[in-house]
Amino acid sequence: MNKGHSLVVSWAFQFLPFSDGQKLLDIGCGGGANIARLLAQYPSSVVDGVDYSQHILLSKKINADAIPKRCNIYYGNVKSLPFSDESYDGAVAVETIYFWQDIALCFQEVRRILKRERYFVIVCELSNPQMGKIWSERCEEMTVYKPEKVKKLLLGAGFCDVEIYTKGIWSVVIAKKYND
Repeated sequence: MNKGHSLVVSWAFQFLPFSDGQKLLDIGCGGGANIARLLAQYPSSVVDGVDYSQHILLSKKINADAIPKRCNIYYGNVKSLPFSDESYDGAVAVETIYFWQDIALCFQEVRRILKRERYFVIVCELSNPQMGKIWSERCEEMTVYKPEKVKKLLLGAGFCDVEIYTKGIWSVVIAKKYND
């Protein structure tokens, strides 16, 4: 997971719309490599992570030097994030939306925890359902979405200014929370 996604993450993180000093959340933080990368890229930021798997133990180990000063790792599900409304300046989801049950509800939940005029960034390596079909067949719980479908779902969840960047089968989708 940490090594396997490193190329798409290196490419995708050039598009991040965040600023140093913001409070960021890695949703589906898994092995913790993306938290470490965000902590390095934004040295004055707090970068938390949340995941529903036991991989959070690895994430805690990899980011031990930053915990609890600049990082906390939480156990939780994106359908019901354990954070108060408008508690984060930005959120990323790297290679995780494939497994989100009721993705529209999950997008609404991410929107809830974001501050006004802040961004949610989705990084996917398998943004083409034809290319991702082999993985979907291997893993019943996995759904591969076209970037345009992700955009439509984000707009339906109340996000705006959705931008899509692609490179081969890689995609980055960036959505801004409306100012209520």
